[in-house]
Amino acid sequence: MLHIHWKEKLGRKKGRFFCPVCVEHREYREIRDNEYVGAGFLSFKTSSILKGILCLTCKSRLDHGYLSYSPDDIRRSASPWECQNCGTRNEFTSAGCRSCASLRPDLAEASQRSKPEPRIND
Repeated sequence: MLHIHWKEKLGRKKGRFFCPVCVEHREYREIRDNEYVGAGFLSFKTSSILKGILCLTCKSRLDHGYLSYSPDDIRRSASPWECQNCGTRNEFTSAGCRSCASLRPDLAEASQRSKPEPRIND
């Protein structure tokens, strides 16, 4: 009887990137989901999907998109932000204001862009 299973593994690809958690250049390894098909005790890898990256220093699991960000982009996004509604300074990791719950400006803009245009039925 054939069986299929997935197993998460560190990939072979490694390198250096600017880690947003460490806020330093660090070594990383890819995290991959590998699909295996087997019968009994024999199994063969049939596919591999890139799942993300792992900072080898802080062990943070991150989206592989961070490989393309510059240190300046990451530092800018890691800065505290000021609420446009009430003026409270919030940590960069907060999606909403701790005082009034307004969305962080970049998330609010993204939310507005993703809303579909209303349709008017004639």
